[in-house]
Amino acid sequence: MQSSADAASISKVDKYLRNAVKREPSISSLAVMTADGFPLVFLMGKGEAEKTELAAAIASLGSLSEQTATRLGIGQYKDLMLRCTRGHLIIRQIATGAMLAALTDRNAQLGAVHMVLDRMTKDLARLIGKRTPGSRPRFFLPYTAPSPSARLETVEFVLAYVIPGRKAVAPIDANSRT
Repeated sequence: MQSSADAASISKVDKYLRNAVKREPSISSLAVMTADGFPLVFLMGKGEAEKTELAAAIASLGSLSEQTATRLGIGQYKDLMLRCTRGHLIIRQIATGAMLAALTDRNAQLGAVHMVLDRMTKDLARLIGKRTPGSRPRFFLPYTAPSPSARLETVEFVLAYVIPGRKAVAPIDANSRT
């Protein structure tokens, strides 16, 4: 069962995100999820099933970005930006075990958006509580099983990187943790 302290923290994060969307015209939607893909506060998507699927997909992208940065030896993963024809998705790690996702329109001033997200990341880390690497999120997340009529699909990401000076492409196993 979710403790009253956890519910209060989640409520504060929800209020913070709703105010941020109203304040920042270039950000259309925001979401906070665990690194495992469970939505904590999700202001994008329609319906619980879609929120759960989006949270899992976004968390997977963040995890793959972190693994890629580690394998390439280019430092710690800070954020991932997906540029699309109608907008951008920016994923940031808030604290160990939690991630922030922001949607913008295609005409957003990305420098300003990144400055806003820098501030939001710090504020949210304070609201959620920083954890040490490897620790689990402190939130209890109730699991709701999908309805029997829901169609479940498995999506497999294939990510590879090229090592400079070599012709070989090395696959990254999404299930490994290094």
